Amino acid sequence: MGTGVCLGAEALTRTVALPQLVPFAIGLLLRRYTTPTAMSGNGIV
Repeated sequence: MGTGVCLGAEALTRTVALPQLVPFAIGLLLRRYTTPTAMSGNGIV
């Protein structure tokens, strides 16, 4: 089990960091654009 699998440090870092950074970036974008929308009122109370 697990024989023949060899990841270098760079590849391992990419496979760990990318799945964590993508949702983080999406969260930042949503936070940036939803606050002004919520503050605009839209006539909904």
